Amino acid sequence: MKRIIFVLFATLIFVPLAAFADIDIDFSVDEKLQKKFNTSVVEKDLLPPLPSSYYEQDLEVQTDYDDNIPNAQPQQKIETTIKQDKPENVKPQPQPQPKTKSATTVKSGQMYKLNAGTKFMVKNNNAFSSSTPVGGIVTFKTIYSQKFGKNVIPAGTTIKAVVENSHPPQLSGNGGLIILKVYEIVINGKAHQFNAKVILANNKKIFFNRMKGKRTYIQNLSKPVKPASRFMGKMWKSTCKCANGGVTAIFAPFPFITGAAALGGAIIISPVISLCSKGEKLYFSSGTVFNFKLIEDVAFSS
Repeated sequence: MKRIIFVLFATLIFVPLAAFADIDIDFSVDEKLQKKFNTSVVEKDLLPPLPSSYYEQDLEVQTDYDDNIPNAQPQQKIETTIKQDKPENVKPQPQPQPKTKSATTVKSGQMYKLNAGTKFMVKNNNAFSSSTPVGGIVTFKTIYSQKFGKNVIPAGTTIKAVVENSHPPQLSGNGGLIILKVYEIVINGKAHQFNAKVILANNKKIFFNRMKGKRTYIQNLSKPVKPASRFMGKMWKSTCKCANGGVTAIFAPFPFITGAAALGGAIIISPVISLCSKGEKLYFSSGTVFNFKLIEDVAFSS
């Protein structure tokens, strides 16, 4: 305990003396330096001068004060401006405009040579059927443009056909008939004759330029036979029931005879009914797709 009190007492005495000793040494050194050297002269004569370019730099010093804080020190913000070379006046170059496809037009005076076998895909403008009389005119429009050498037949070109032969559905199951003769194409308002035939109608192949309805003679033969065969089946079941009934066995043949007579009569009259029935009727609404094929070469000028 005595030792601790002694250490504390020595600390309180010697520590303040050491601080006063340091202050005295600092002041003594400073007084000697000021007597030996003139500090204002040393700062001007010994330090090198600042370069002149320092004052030519584009420096902007702004001092901001805060009025709300008393004795606020000014804050300096240095903003440097960088000089950039202005680009020379460059004339804007015109940008190329996108090319647009112009509508295909046919110039007058062009020569067309169409070889035999050339095909056209068309749509009919007016409806027609197997009941259309002979001599009726049917107009078509080409769906796609077609190129022949340097010349083009554009889409929408008019092609005309005439009904060369036709008849509605007939007895004996004979279907309707239409035969078209494609005879004319119109380009630039000028009509040019050519000879073509129909090879495709509504996605069905056409042979020998004959658009023919289905012949329904065979189909009509089975129409009366089907219900008679169903009736025969019912009568046969009745015969089987009567035969197993004991007393009713004597009546067993009669249902079978009735059914057999009905079936035989249907078979006999079915050819007559089939001969009196008609075949399929042909009808093409407007907008139906057809394919034409040239029969012979043709040449003309638009």
